[in-house]
Amino acid sequence: MMKIKGFNQKRLEGSDAGQLFLPHQNFEQISLKKKYENRLIIFLKIGIIFITLILISFLIYLQVFHGNYYKNLAEKNRVRIQEIKPLRGIIYDRNRISLVQNKPNFTMLATPSDIYSIKGGQIDKIIENIKNLYPEDPEINNMARKLQTISYVPIVLKKNITYEQGIKLIPIIEEWPGVYLLENFNREYIYDDIMSHILGYTGFVSEDDLINDPFYTISDIKGKTGIEAIAETKLRGIKGQKQIQVNSIGKEGKLVDYIYPQKGFDVFLTIDLKLQEELTRILQEQMNKFNVQKACAVVLDPNNGEILGMVSLPSFNSNLFTSAFDKKQYEALLQNPNNPLINRVISGEYPPGSTFKLIVGAGALEEGIIDKNFTVVSTGGIRVGEWFFPDWAPLGHGEVNIKGALSWSVNTYFYTIGGGNEHLKGLGLDGIIKYARLFNLGQTVGIDLPNEAPGFLPSQEWKLSHKKERWYLGDTYHLSIGQGDILVTPLQIALWTSFFANNGSFYKPHIVKQKVQTLNPIGVDKNIISSHNISLIREGLREAVRSGSARSLNSLNIDAAGKTGTAEFANNKKPHGWFTGFAPFNDPKIVITLLMEEGDGAGSAVPVARDFFDWYFKKVKFQK
Repeated sequence: MMKIKGFNQKRLEGSDAGQLFLPHQNFEQISLKKKYENRLIIFLKIGIIFITLILISFLIYLQVFHGNYYKNLAEKNRVRIQEIKPLRGIIYDRNRISLVQNKPNFTMLATPSDIYSIKGGQIDKIIENIKNLYPEDPEINNMARKLQTISYVPIVLKKNITYEQGIKLIPIIEEWPGVYLLENFNREYIYDDIMSHILGYTGFVSEDDLINDPFYTISDIKGKTGIEAIAETKLRGIKGQKQIQVNSIGKEGKLVDYIYPQKGFDVFLTIDLKLQEELTRILQEQMNKFNVQKACAVVLDPNNGEILGMVSLPSFNSNLFTSAFDKKQYEALLQNPNNPLINRVISGEYPPGSTFKLIVGAGALEEGIIDKNFTVVSTGGIRVGEWFFPDWAPLGHGEVNIKGALSWSVNTYFYTIGGGNEHLKGLGLDGIIKYARLFNLGQTVGIDLPNEAPGFLPSQEWKLSHKKERWYLGDTYHLSIGQGDILVTPLQIALWTSFFANNGSFYKPHIVKQKVQTLNPIGVDKNIISSHNISLIREGLREAVRSGSARSLNSLNIDAAGKTGTAEFANNKKPHGWFTGFAPFNDPKIVITLLMEEGDGAGSAVPVARDFFDWYFKKVKFQK
């Protein structure tokens, strides 16, 4: 066969007849291209296999090792846990009269993630609907900002929706994605303002509450002041919960599980509601008569420390802070110059005036500086250099012993035994402060109410650092009669009055009924004054009613004892009026301490005690 130059013979021999033959060079190019394509296909296949293996491995990782975790996450999107609010415990007076009640209401909440689950979102529409329902609510304008998050944490849209309003809202909000009502309870205070300083009030939790106590969630209420605050952990109960299935817009469906809430414990007070009402009425009546704007009174049992009544005027309505909260009214309370939100019995700090003479007299007797026969001649005051320290009676009271000095509140006598003179050393500043501290002054007594003030006891160091002056004899004279820089609370005066009433024991004042203290009282201190010296002080207090500064109480059908006090505190204002006392004298059942701020002296305070003793002992039918 002839060989043709440029052609591949083997190719020619293996080809079909009539086929076009290409030069040898083109065959080599084709062969190289096919080798390249084969290699690319192999790489692609390896890549696909590798990616497939990765996907399979990842699926195995998700399903086998973390299947339960992601299953739970998915379940949370479908099953929600809603808390169930427990009923708050009821607060009763000592006679089991209910002082509060739980009023059902609703809180409107929204879950942002459910709102965003709807294409295009519904926030603007929902807020517009709520504005139409509650056009006066200023908080609604802040809702859009709160909802700008894809979160499963509910946001409060509207608080304090009444039960009647909530029932009407249920069908309306059914079409609002993510929005629902949570049943709640608001406190309602039955006796308005006569119990407000004792009970306090509840309010919605703050951000600090949410951080500091895991019990609380955003729609909870808690006690803010008074018994509501002190007994919060008992009153609040234990929450229940329900697991529910929700649909695509967060609406409640099938109930999966339910745990019942547990009602809070009830709290029983030592307060006698009827006594509280009468004490308030009598105090307000005398305030009107003497044109007094601020006053307070406390009544306690000297034999166990139980507080039977506690009144601070002016007062406020606790319901203002719950379902009926009104910001304008609240601001008016804050700006009121008479400070109605302050419980003057435990938070007010005042110069004690002549009520402090009980402590100075007892201290001087106990230190042996005086005895029952020691006398001082009162001629109207005492002079030290250019300074004159007066008696309240310009011509004085003549010669008096400790009994007469207490009965007529003779300043000169207490100047002498407190600060001393050229013939008598006296207690001096250190001695007065020693006995003041023994009677719990300068510190809180530990009553079970918040915001108790400690009062104040001055010292040489304090005066030098704060007033840039040294301590003078005149300062000790002022301190001896309860004037100058000393400050006490009315509760502290009631406590030391109780000490003399019960012949020498301190019982911790308390307002929550406590079986241990009631059945087996535990004195906080004893034997700081001998029974003999206590008896001398008691006789002086009895004589004040028989013939002294509180003799208007001698008309009562029981034997009372007490001490008046006039406390100056500003040159341009009337002095405060004090009375503290107890009855019956030989078997004391109650102690009363009261203050008429700027009442122009004790003359405004004694009639309150007289009228209260008269009502109380007629009520209990106790005869002389």
